[in-house]
Amino acid sequence: MDRIKNISFILVLMIFPICLIGCGNNTSTFTGSKTGNDTQFLVDFDVLNSSVDSSMPLSNGDKIDTTIDIENGKVDILVENENGTVIYRGDDVENGNFTIEITESGNYTFYVTGDKAKGSVHFVKVLSNDIATDSDVKQEEPIIWYSDLTHDGIDEKIVVDVTYVINYPATGEEETVSIYSGSSDELIWTGHADTVHVGWNGIYIYNDGKNDYLLLWQPTVFQDIANFNLRIFSLTEEGKEKDLLNKKIEFVTYKPKDSDIGDVSEFVDMVNGYLEKSYVLVDTDNGAPVYSTADNKIINLYDVSSMLDGMKASKENN
Repeated sequence: MDRIKNISFILVLMIFPICLIGCGNNTSTFTGSKTGNDTQFLVDFDVLNSSVDSSMPLSNGDKIDTTIDIENGKVDILVENENGTVIYRGDDVENGNFTIEITESGNYTFYVTGDKAKGSVHFVKVLSNDIATDSDVKQEEPIIWYSDLTHDGIDEKIVVDVTYVINYPATGEEETVSIYSGSSDELIWTGHADTVHVGWNGIYIYNDGKNDYLLLWQPTVFQDIANFNLRIFSLTEEGKEKDLLNKKIEFVTYKPKDSDIGDVSEFVDMVNGYLEKSYVLVDTDNGAPVYSTADNKIINLYDVSSMLDGMKASKENN
């Protein structure tokens, strides 16, 4: 009898730490994506059972556009500066759009805390007068490139304006890349990219060993839905696009299918094969601008390892 009691006691000691580890993992979970910098804090989550945060330097009169979209669970929000001054607090927040006005300059931290939550919370800094005008934004010198994108033996002029990429507040309509015909000097194509979530875009020049092409690389993820799009094309003198390649893949990052992880890895390997033969004009993926200059022509590959790790963990946990 004593021997049975001893065995039972040992089994309890073995099981108890396992329970503690399992419980700890369940109460501190984040599956999703977050982007934080001096102009925005974007949190998209499939699971949030913890707190995430990011800081922004803000001045008196700044405004923060706030968008809340919660599908499940409970989310609390706290915004305070380094002095402990709370500018916004919301417990079990409801879905909606509103503006947080800054009345005291300082470094503000945005906290998003979830309890079995799924959804998104976005904070985006805007101009104090809500309008982006030329006088509000420091104009940058354009970056000029030349490339024969119409394949007629005459280089087109490519003008890259990173004014709104660097200095933010963009309205979403500014022309970031403008292409002028080498034959007529007429504007034949424009492309937009900025650091606002909906403006993330990658515009590159690809060379297949013989000819130059425009390459657009757009990996987007909203909540748990991902769309990766790759296009490579030339232009006519009228600005029409002639596709050399048009590939896309759609998948979910939360509870992925058995084939998704391998398919995504293979797709991104294919994309990087083309990016290795390209230089970036401008890329604003995740709100982090990258662009080449005359002194620094950048090869910009895409790293999907953290996303794949999250997909694998999601699959194992479900």
